[in-house]
Amino acid sequence: MHRQRVEILSTEPKRDIDMYRFFKEGISLVSDGLIKTGEYIDKIYPLSKIQEAFEERDDKSNGTIHILIDVEE
Repeated sequence: MHRQRVEILSTEPKRDIDMYRFFKEGISLVSDGLIKTGEYIDKIYPLSKIQEAFEERDDKSNGTIHILIDVEE
């Protein structure tokens, strides 16, 4: 039987230190305005309406995908 070595590449980080670094870089990109998050958020709810936000998210007929909960409102 002949076996070949196969190299598998993945974009998913496997180490916690990599996850932390990617998260930190992502936050910096958003904070610096290089990534416009508003384009990806369908609706924003205040924390006081969190139940309504989850109900909207669970309703598959409305097309809502991304909901932001504003905890400072």
